[in-house]
Amino acid sequence: MSQISTLSEFMNASGCRWCAYDLSRQVRALSPALIEEVETGRQPFPTPRQQKAWLALVFWQSIDKPYIWFASLPLDERGGFQQAAMQHFMSIIVEALGSDLTQDPTKEQEALLEQNPYIFTPDMNKRAAFHAQFTRDFDLNASIHFESADAFFSGNSDIDWQQLGVQGIHDVIQRKLENSSVQQTLNLNLLEWPEPLQQAVCQAIEHAQLPSSLADNLIGKAQSNESSRVNPVLLQAMASVANRKGVEQFVLKTLQQSEGETRTQILIIIAARLWQALAKPEVFQNYFEVLATDSEEVFQSLFKELVTLPSLRMNCLQLLNSPQQNEQLQQQIVKLITNMKGRS
Repeated sequence: MSQISTLSEFMNASGCRWCAYDLSRQVRALSPALIEEVETGRQPFPTPRQQKAWLALVFWQSIDKPYIWFASLPLDERGGFQQAAMQHFMSIIVEALGSDLTQDPTKEQEALLEQNPYIFTPDMNKRAAFHAQFTRDFDLNASIHFESADAFFSGNSDIDWQQLGVQGIHDVIQRKLENSSVQQTLNLNLLEWPEPLQQAVCQAIEHAQLPSSLADNLIGKAQSNESSRVNPVLLQAMASVANRKGVEQFVLKTLQQSEGETRTQILIIIAARLWQALAKPEVFQNYFEVLATDSEEVFQSLFKELVTLPSLRMNCLQLLNSPQQNEQLQQQIVKLITNMKGRS
């Protein structure tokens, strides 16, 4: 272990094949090259959450019997893996399993692994999105819920939507979102489905690549329906296309038309899932002006999350030093700076 200092070295030394998925925000595969660049300090981890990288580490001798660790690894101020924490994480694994990571652990070894403070349990949607992507990427079978969900979303079944499994929904979205029949079903029905189904589907689409044409159609329908407000969960479905012009304007309009608890919910959704839309100065400025109308706690919490994102860090720091802000935003900035100085 004394010669091993990075995650890549550790996994490669095990003799296993391995890969990693990012579960910090959108679930997506991470390339070995990106992981190495973060390890060597050539670039910061791109999507931190709570100043950690939330990863699914998958390793195997035989691909039909993979082992999975869900690990939340602390990041340093520059966005690299915190070395002391990484060494601690790896030492716990070695203490429990030795050099053979793919052995079936004994009860004692399982107990040691469970004490690992870096291991976490993903929420249901991220776990389902990860399994759907991993099985698709490695040509493994989808879940037992795939066939019924596939028939439903392809328009070939009148199955009660309440019988659909969450994993089946994610499997279809990851494997068949480009399918014309699936897109037609979503375009015609998504905004008309009962809210629980609408939410489940949007949360699955969040972790997939939403086709631009489908995004435009859904936005057009949502904006033309003036009799009802947009369900905030629809924004989650736009996560993969957040930096498209039409989506940026939809985000801005939805935010400006919201109020109360719904507005807070939308502010959180944008910070967690559609932060790429904030790269546009107009959207960034409007977002923070609306955020300033919320509580001090919400303002400071979301600012501290956004400032850790490499793509938004400079925008956030410039905001602190800009005197040309409306009164509410300026007051929130003063409180934030005072709070930060008080903790330093």
